[in-house]
Amino acid sequence: MTIETRRRVLCHVLPLLTRRYSHTTQSTALATPSSSSFSLNSRGFSNVLEFKTLQPLHSLLTPRDFGGKAALIVNTASQCIYASQLQQLETIHKRYNAKGLVVVAVPSNDFGNTEPGTIETILQRYAALNVTFPIAAMAHVRGDTAHPFFRKIADKYSVSVAPTWNFDKFLVDSYGELRAVFPNDTEPLDVQVVTEIEEVLEDVRKDWEACEERSRVRDEEGRGSDDSRVKMDVKMDTLRS
Repeated sequence: MTIETRRRVLCHVLPLLTRRYSHTTQSTALATPSSSSFSLNSRGFSNVLEFKTLQPLHSLLTPRDFGGKAALIVNTASQCIYASQLQQLETIHKRYNAKGLVVVAVPSNDFGNTEPGTIETILQRYAALNVTFPIAAMAHVRGDTAHPFFRKIADKYSVSVAPTWNFDKFLVDSYGELRAVFPNDTEPLDVQVVTEIEEVLEDVRKDWEACEERSRVRDEEGRGSDDSRVKMDVKMDTLRS
């Protein structure tokens, strides 16, 4: 498979996909999912966003932790030639975490023995690169023993969409949709990656604002009901007197 074939972005909504690449300057080959994958109801990735973590140590990220947020899941290896991307991922984390993006590194030794060693030595290598975002427990990312997130990608799309080397990047929106996949040679701060993240986070922002508005309306309705009850109590007291 050529590098150009690996340069792909997946979007569930076909008109959006067409619009996004009508003006792309970089040659991009799209890996098109099956027609059923374009269904607006196919929100199947939320339930596989569960990761035991090395950082925080002995913790667990569950689908609840991703609720209302976007996620950038990256299969990583600290001794890979692309390991410098961890520092760019840290920049992404610091820039967008407060806006609703959860960056997760999933260390894997599936490719070229580039993540060897014990948990302690692996954590030391990530600490040396100043990684502060969540680091999942070591996992396979290919084949039948792959972590459920990566196995579902292979099952739903194809093995060519699942990781073929370290540092493939998978962007999941706040609805559990797989919105974009960027190959290992596309750096996290590449304009295509940043643009896609910001588009997804704009949806997150709108959802948060809508939620706050609904909460405000409920509070006002609650205060209105309380005022009505107070007025009724005053009226009843007046009648009794």
